Amino acid sequence: MIISNTRSMKKTTLFRLLIPVFGIASITALGASAQALWMGDQDPADIATRQQERFSQEAELLGISTDVVKDGWVQGKSLDEIAKEQGIDEEELRSRIQQKHQEQMQARLQVLVDQGVLTQAQADQRMQSVQDMIESGQQVPRFGRMGGPMFGSWHGTP
Repeated sequence: MIISNTRSMKKTTLFRLLIPVFGIASITALGASAQALWMGDQDPADIATRQQERFSQEAELLGISTDVVKDGWVQGKSLDEIAKEQGIDEEELRSRIQQKHQEQMQARLQVLVDQGVLTQAQADQRMQSVQDMIESGQQVPRFGRMGGPMFGSWHGTP
């Protein structure tokens, strides 16, 4: 009887000791899973590079330093809010973004022409189609990768 009680106590004590261990392991696994969901299979250096590029592109767009953009981002401000603080109204910001998109789309289309994926005539037709959609307020259909590094889903991407 004494041996049985001792074994029972040892099992109970061992069980009580293992609960926190399994709990910590579960929390660690959940944390790693959450990080994997957020980052996917991306390399941390790539994530940092892309974010720095985004800060730089937005700063260039607004004509301000990257530090001002970073400070605004850290404070949870949108690009619109940062622009407004810099004296750039919504219409001017929209115009600057559209101009940047046109430049980027033109560069991407030129790559496709240079690589033999499209003819120049096809690239010109795509550019005109996208311009017509933007001017009429239509959503530009997207193909390829989702979203863009600077403003999420971009209008005007090839």
